[in-house]
Amino acid sequence: MKKTLSGAGLGIVLLLGACSQASSPTGPTSQCVDIPDVDLFSVENGKFVPASAAIDVPSVQTPSVAVPDLVAGLGYDWMSGRQNGDRAIIRGVAPDAAAKEFGFAAAKAAIEAQPDFEDGTVTRVIDRITVEDGSAAAESRMKGVFGTLGFPWMGLNLNGTVATLTGTAPDLSAKEEAFRAGKNAVEGDTELGQRVSVVVDGISVEGGGAAVGAAVAALPSNPTVGQCQNAFVQVMEGRNVEFEVNKAVINSISASLLDAASGVALLCDNYTIEIGGHTDARGSDDYNLDLSQRRATAVRQYLTERGVAPEGLTAVGYGETRPLDATRTLEAYEKNRRTEFIVRAR
Repeated sequence: MKKTLSGAGLGIVLLLGACSQASSPTGPTSQCVDIPDVDLFSVENGKFVPASAAIDVPSVQTPSVAVPDLVAGLGYDWMSGRQNGDRAIIRGVAPDAAAKEFGFAAAKAAIEAQPDFEDGTVTRVIDRITVEDGSAAAESRMKGVFGTLGFPWMGLNLNGTVATLTGTAPDLSAKEEAFRAGKNAVEGDTELGQRVSVVVDGISVEGGGAAVGAAVAALPSNPTVGQCQNAFVQVMEGRNVEFEVNKAVINSISASLLDAASGVALLCDNYTIEIGGHTDARGSDDYNLDLSQRRATAVRQYLTERGVAPEGLTAVGYGETRPLDATRTLEAYEKNRRTEFIVRAR
């Protein structure tokens, strides 16, 4: 007998020959019988009978390797990978442009060779690799530009597609003037104008509190869920997105706040981000629920216009159902009327 394959519940075997042993006074004897030239048999009343049914033998598929482990095994110490829904995002700071090109090509080829890529679990491989020398050189070059503009105390922090202007201004007027000039310089730069998605205000004022974008500049290139959530909390601390009265139209005074929120979202695009809209208790439940949903959607639209991937953002309107202060005072109304950002792992 060469091979035996039993079908569960079928009593079907695969044979190339059959023999049996029996005891005799002179010892065990073997008896072989000829069987037809077929492969599948069932046993009926002690005899082999050709079986008409075929056995489906499941194919064995090599399990796919998780994207982080797959990228980590390629030998590029500076490169990492994460799966974000149906996207595989490759991050890192390459030592030069050639390393960036070869590293991403290797990661993309390895991921596309996985069974999950063919099955649609991963459909896109996204390049989020930056070049170390390029970023450092650009930051140094722009520092010189800012000096010629009259703001030698202002610097630039580049992280992916987010540019944060940093430094401490002598007063609020100097801060506002410096930020306008610095933003125009970054957006008008031949190299940075193509790379940067948003310019964030990380400039503080002497004797004042932290700048709205200070948390953005502090984020690493591959932040954790906790780091991303803390960054949103710091950006929104003591601030709120302002809308026109009873409308879902964002007031222009909230631009710097939402640019900072966009910066956090861009650096945290490995995770899902919920934009929660909340109203105060004035007005009907249905009206407030609808207004909060439209306002959350407007914030989501603002972030996507700054380059944040829309599939990672959800907008949820909660109306007046989750108050921070249940009293019926103007202070409570102002506190409850808010926009919140919640970061979750995919």
